[in-house]
Amino acid sequence: MNTKYILLKDDTITIGDRTLYRIKYIRSFLDINIGDLGGYLESENNLNVYGNARVSGNARVYDNARVYGDAMVSDNASVSGDVMASGDARVYGNARVYGDARVYGNARVYGDARVYGNARVYGNARVYGNARVSIGYCNEDVINLINLGQFNITSYNDYIKVGCKTHRKDEWRLLLENDTLYKELCDSDDSHKKLYWIVLFLLDEVEL
Repeated sequence: MNTKYILLKDDTITIGDRTLYRIKYIRSFLDINIGDLGGYLESENNLNVYGNARVSGNARVYDNARVYGDAMVSDNASVSGDVMASGDARVYGNARVYGDARVYGNARVYGDARVYGNARVYGNARVYGNARVSIGYCNEDVINLINLGQFNITSYNDYIKVGCKTHRKDEWRLLLENDTLYKELCDSDDSHKKLYWIVLFLLDEVEL
């Protein structure tokens, strides 16, 4: 068996009713040395022991999550649910990936970002800051969130999400043309004006 780590039974953390165990690497590979401590796994099933996958820092991997290939989960990040992180993907910072999400290719999820639901983040996508991605596919686009006070705005691929409202970009253009850009979401005329210009910017209609 090509095992690269063991789980330390005396170094654990608890998340809900789950116990996670600290990794101790027993083989050297890439920038990992024998004896290095990694992050926390619920069981050996969470990490493919044959790939170059790495879990380090205080990162946590649990439920049915899988991390394999050259993927890396580090810092205070967590991967849970039925998530699969593979390829050269990186999840780090305080990022959270959960649900049925997939992160693969050269994708990066970091900062305080959240990727969940049935989202697919891959290619050269970057999800960061306070971004929330829960549906759709993110490949070559850079994903980031704009906070307008009482709600968040996220742009990814052909979609823009304002608060709880998600539409394709062509649908947002129609809303702008008809002057029906969710005024009820805004707590003032000033914030509605800001929302108007931010959506125009995300549609590549203007520069801010």
